[in-house]
Amino acid sequence: MKKKLSFSLLLMILAVFAVGCSNSDSGEKITSKNTTLVTQVIDKGEVGSAIIIDYKGAVTGKELSNADFSVFAGDKSRGIKAVYTSKEATVGTPAAKGNYVVVELNPTDDNASTLNFNIEKFINERANVKYTVKQNSDIKVGDKDFNKTTALKVENVVSPTLDTFKANEFVDGSTKMPYRMYSPKASKDKKPLIIYLHGSGERGNDNELQLLGTDGWTGYICSCNIPINNSKLCFSATS
Repeated sequence: MKKKLSFSLLLMILAVFAVGCSNSDSGEKITSKNTTLVTQVIDKGEVGSAIIIDYKGAVTGKELSNADFSVFAGDKSRGIKAVYTSKEATVGTPAAKGNYVVVELNPTDDNASTLNFNIEKFINERANVKYTVKQNSDIKVGDKDFNKTTALKVENVVSPTLDTFKANEFVDGSTKMPYRMYSPKASKDKKPLIIYLHGSGERGNDNELQLLGTDGWTGYICSCNIPINNSKLCFSATS
């Protein structure tokens, strides 16, 4: 009789433990496909500037903190500058509530750069864009709970600099030269033509590095008081 009671008690304990474990992990979870790395170009070149997570439901910004997330570039920790919600999948547009959580990263920390300089080839290589993000705390999204996660591979990468300049190719017989061009909105005003010549570390024909290895083109535009986002024209060629 005692053996039967002991066995029944053990079963009850195991059942309660199983229910407790199930309840603690009964919510939703973000996946890699919901995550995006955003890059930007600063004076030292392209850096990973933010992780954007799409929760597909309203998240309250004031309930979040920097400690709710961890971000790694490869196996190197990235410093978190701010965490906020946004109604759009963009950096720098915080809102009280939004479907997107933006994890802004410190652009000047030691692990921020997306580039490696190959001293033998004397050229930059875009290598450090393999990011992971970890949700460290449970987060309320509408009427759902999103449970904390293990480190998730960040699946998407967007580079607004590259999106601003349209990729194209100049062809003259058998000669081909890729380039990037920023085209202004149509207007009657005269606009300058700016040709930016990149450094040797940004040479090649990938049609990306000439805009990512340095912010020289943005510095020149700013020094001439010609904002990149207004109706001016800029041309950047590779060599």
